[in-house]
Amino acid sequence: MRTFDKILRIALTIFFLALIIYLMVRDKDTRTVSRELEPAVKSWQQDMTSAGLDWKTKYGLLRSVKLAELLPGKAGYSNRFAYSIEIADDLPEKGEYTLKTTVYHELGHSVFNLKHGCCSIMREEVSSEEECSRNWPSWLKEYTDACKQIKS
Repeated sequence: MRTFDKILRIALTIFFLALIIYLMVRDKDTRTVSRELEPAVKSWQQDMTSAGLDWKTKYGLLRSVKLAELLPGKAGYSNRFAYSIEIADDLPEKGEYTLKTTVYHELGHSVFNLKHGCCSIMREEVSSEEECSRNWPSWLKEYTDACKQIKS
């Protein structure tokens, strides 16, 4: 019995040391962001920082922001239980601002718990590229104001 206890202690010690070393050297940002979505996500981060919003904590919980095949008519999906966001894989073809609006919309759900209808970006309908680009400055202001109203 004593030999088994010694072996168990040694094995547990090695395991915990390996775990500590892993946690110290691992890449802290293990999130997956699809290459096509990176510009919109980086833009969102910069806009949230410029607006003085604390986005890093809840954003840090996200495991992925990626393109995916979604049901017809769905532009994006925020899964708060799996800490993931999926954007329709055909959305990048619709234009920069349509994509950006959808990424901001889904990040609004995940990070700030925004609800549909609280501002133009949080509408349930997908707007045209022309409408998104023409209204972007005012929509962004509405969006950041809505985020500031939310108490995380």
